[in-house]
Amino acid sequence: MLYCVTGDVCLKVPGFSGRPMGILFDWVDGPQQTGDFASTFVVYGESAIQVNVFVQHSIFGGILEKVDDTTGEREMITKNSALLGFSGGKVAELSNGLLIARTLKIFPQNQPGQTAVDVEKLIKLHRFHEAARLCRKGKLTMQLQQIGQRCVQELDIELAISAYREYGAADKVLLLERYRNVEHLPSLAGHMALIDDKPQLACEWFLRASDHTAALDTYTDLMEWEKAIALAETHAPDKISYARQQHAAQLELLGDNGGALVNYEKALAALQISDSMFERTCKIGIAKISIRMGDLPKGLALCRELRDPLLNEECAGILEEGRHFKDAARMYRDSGNLQKAAAMFLRAKEWKQAEEIIEKTDSMPLRVQLAKVKETAGDFNGAVRLYEAAGENDAVVRLLLESLNRTDLAIEVVDRTRSQEGAKMVAAHFMKMKDFASAIRYLLISGRGEEAFLTAQQYQQMDIFAKVVGDDQPAALYEKIAAFYESRHNTVRSSEYLIQAGQPRRAVDLLLKLLKQPVTMRAESVDEDSALTALVAATVKCNDSGTSDLVSQFLLGNDDGTPKDEKYLLDLYLLSGKFSEADRISLLVADHHLRNGDYHDAHQVLYRTYDRLLQARQSPSGQLWEMLALVHSHAVSTVMYTLKEHDKVARMLIRICRNISKFPKDASRFLLSAVLECTKCQLNKSAVQFALVLMQPEHRAIVTEKYESKILNILRKANRVIDPEETHTECPYASHKFPASLLSCPLCRIRVPFCVLTGMHVIKSDFTLCPGCSMPAIFSEVKSCLQRGLQACPMCAVPWSSDNIRPSTVQQAESYLQRIDFSLNYNTGNTNHTPN
Repeated sequence: MLYCVTGDVCLKVPGFSGRPMGILFDWVDGPQQTGDFASTFVVYGESAIQVNVFVQHSIFGGILEKVDDTTGEREMITKNSALLGFSGGKVAELSNGLLIARTLKIFPQNQPGQTAVDVEKLIKLHRFHEAARLCRKGKLTMQLQQIGQRCVQELDIELAISAYREYGAADKVLLLERYRNVEHLPSLAGHMALIDDKPQLACEWFLRASDHTAALDTYTDLMEWEKAIALAETHAPDKISYARQQHAAQLELLGDNGGALVNYEKALAALQISDSMFERTCKIGIAKISIRMGDLPKGLALCRELRDPLLNEECAGILEEGRHFKDAARMYRDSGNLQKAAAMFLRAKEWKQAEEIIEKTDSMPLRVQLAKVKETAGDFNGAVRLYEAAGENDAVVRLLLESLNRTDLAIEVVDRTRSQEGAKMVAAHFMKMKDFASAIRYLLISGRGEEAFLTAQQYQQMDIFAKVVGDDQPAALYEKIAAFYESRHNTVRSSEYLIQAGQPRRAVDLLLKLLKQPVTMRAESVDEDSALTALVAATVKCNDSGTSDLVSQFLLGNDDGTPKDEKYLLDLYLLSGKFSEADRISLLVADHHLRNGDYHDAHQVLYRTYDRLLQARQSPSGQLWEMLALVHSHAVSTVMYTLKEHDKVARMLIRICRNISKFPKDASRFLLSAVLECTKCQLNKSAVQFALVLMQPEHRAIVTEKYESKILNILRKANRVIDPEETHTECPYASHKFPASLLSCPLCRIRVPFCVLTGMHVIKSDFTLCPGCSMPAIFSEVKSCLQRGLQACPMCAVPWSSDNIRPSTVQQAESYLQRIDFSLNYNTGNTNHTPN
């Protein structure tokens, strides 16, 4: 036994077997020499030596430990010898008259490469300062953490801070710094026990140090509420309420509602100083537990008193679990959770209150649930309204058809929503009414194309079926429709559905076979225009050069010697992307129309081709642009004549008459009009020029007595007349000016876009675009003519108004001019001149 004077305790020497012969303390390396708090001594017997370490102060109190070698071997003593001394890890042994000094194995041997082993031995010997020095010398970081922990246990704060700092445990360093200056040993031991994660031991030290607050806090952290409450009752009455409240919260979590309720109530009763937040917390607990235990009046009263939305929602959940749906609904409503409130009112069968709340929410499932209730109660209109609000269109259609007999509204819902299930119900309704055409339509909407096809066949409604089939059905269905029309000798309709079935080449073959037959030998009467249009559409869908060439040869008449109207070939080229051929054919077609006097048709062909080329980002040929400008001049002259703009009429007629060979059928009429209009505008030289041509034999027949004398009078003054100078306007590509009716700039050699309204060249600073054809116009002229009754664009006939015609900025005008670049050196084709 070892008696500790300061602690007044006796400590048993551990692990020594046999009869001890003596005890020797290390009289050199004691606590004062090593800086540690440990004392080392040996106990020896007849054959063995045992090393022990005594530590006077630690979190465990006094410590007396046996120190074993790392190998587990015992230190032996020579037989018939005696130990005379113990110092610095060495013993002096007298054996056979000889004095021998040797170092015990448990102590460091200071051999190279054994630093880690020596550190471990020093830690066992509680010589932490020397161990720390060896760690720094040998750069052994991990052992510093062990040294720090052992120093905490033995209350060596300074060395613990140093070890943890070098180890890198900043949190431990900051925590230890707080207790560096604590001198009261029990208090220090309590805090160190907490740091070493031994809270029970810490409580014992705190109680020994009479630090009841720290002990109470520790018991609270350990959730040992009985001990905490007992301690508070004797040493901290002001803490009793808080301890009981926390104990009650724990019991509540564990499901001990009775114990929790008692502690909450005692916590309120023991409260010595008013604390509104604490009282509120306790009342919240009492309210929840009261409801959970079935004391609804008490719990609900507290909820009304506290008016806490979170409490109300939690209590509502408890009431819902207890199937008190009506009270749960009210609590959910008070908490602001309207969806749950409505759901509880529905479960409580409180329909009116549920409906009032549902109208304030956007919950679709609740609307559906209430709608089902109303449907069961026979309130079909109310059910329809709720189903519709919830987006349940199929249910709406079902009620409208089956319960309200409102087929018109059901059809409106299906047409708006395209609901397949709804369409199926409407189709079944129409089948009952023998309205097969409507039934077919809604069978298609419902996705039952095969059934719709069979119904159409059975009730001879195939035309209706084909009209409403749309373009989103399976290819097999279109094949069946095509086969049906083929069997009925309607090749054109059959080809339309073969194209939709993805078989355009078969459609081409059928149409060519039909069109190549003499009319008298055809098995069906067919509109030639429809058949040729369908042929062009099928050929374009083939997207095959061989098929395109085959059809082109047919349209040119190389098969039967009968050329077809050029417009079909033009459409084929345009739709197939053969733009250069389309450009060439459009000129031929337009020339044909001009020779026949069909100026509107010529205008349409040229404009359509020009517009399609621009949409495809292709540049029209110079001839196409010139022909369009020339033919459009005729349209402009007609519009300007109605607006009494005679000067502009004269300028357009001058342009036409300078190209009079393009208008052979009405050449005489154009010449006569030009002479008369030029005379009105004092353009006498131009009038004389065209009068001379007019009096030629081939045109003189149109000159009646009414005009003959007037024209002869003009010719008499031929040598004395001149035309006044034409108004000059700016070139949109440069700053210089040139005559307004010229469509090519004489200086920069650029074709200038013409105004679709006046036929004059455009002006960049006075620019606008038609909303229909996107062709340019002079904004001031458009604005003036709109005020005088102009209604539509002369090019595309799209209505004009002050709402859709707006002036363009200079930047917008420049952007258009860059896209439409009519340079004389770009894609001019076989151009001879620009029409001016």
